[in-house]
Amino acid sequence: MEDDKRREAVLTVLLALFSVLPILAVLLTAAGALANRQLVKLSLPFTLLVYIAIGIYAFRSRLQPLTNKLCVGFGAGLAGTLALSIIWGLGGIKGFVSMAMPSFLGKLVVGYEAASMAAIVGYLYHYANGAAFGVVYALLFGKARWIVGLGYGALIWALMIVTLPMLVMGIGIVGGLKAISVSDFAVISLFAHLIYGAVLGLLVERFVTEKSVVPVILYGGE
Repeated sequence: MEDDKRREAVLTVLLALFSVLPILAVLLTAAGALANRQLVKLSLPFTLLVYIAIGIYAFRSRLQPLTNKLCVGFGAGLAGTLALSIIWGLGGIKGFVSMAMPSFLGKLVVGYEAASMAAIVGYLYHYANGAAFGVVYALLFGKARWIVGLGYGALIWALMIVTLPMLVMGIGIVGGLKAISVSDFAVISLFAHLIYGAVLGLLVERFVTEKSVVPVILYGGE
């Protein structure tokens, strides 16, 4: 049992590190620290391969809690990202913001020469990053109360606000964003990320079977 806990802890750290690899590669490219665009293209499929490899190992080794968190976190992250995207879309309809972030990400990945693919690739990375952050949440917090997801969503929003100027400068354009006030953008994006965190927190609390191996004090009723 103790050996299983140690292996689960080590694999949890590895999964968490690889989960942030795609967005980290995008940010390093935007900052000019990663000149080889091929590396950012490979970061997502490489991370997915790591997920599959660790998932198979955990399943075959009967590390059921880790397998459960990996699958639930991935699915919950996708669901939360869908909810976030809907809120962003409603914000655009209401005139608060016209989000072009997925296209921004796509242009960083594929470059200007493949502009027609930018939106597709960008949305792929957008949902993949949402799923990856869902995996990290499930691994770190396990069956923590769903309200913890609100704080997690707010943290992701804060990181986005900090790195958004880097992304825009890295792409070299600002035309994809409608001219809006900073406060309008901050409010609608914060609300969207809180919805992401709430959906993620609810699904993970409901479907994750055990607590995390990472010490967490915010478990409901326990």
